[in-house]
Amino acid sequence: GESLIRLVHALALYQSGDSTKAREAIAIARARVLEQAAELGPTLGKSFVENVPDNARILELASAWLGSSS
Repeated sequence: GESLIRLVHALALYQSGDSTKAREAIAIARARVLEQAAELGPTLGKSFVENVPDNARILELASAWLGSSS
């Protein structure tokens, strides 16, 4: 649930024209996803990032909006 809420928040900001706050929100969302993935360990963490659609979308948007692939 947390990832979905963060994702929708970032998208809403972006769609409303506030790209600065949208980038901030997606950066926070990305950090949280990566933090949670690290807590799960390498195998489960990779699955958490790649196979949970909301998490994958957060990382995709972070890469596009922030210009990084972390």
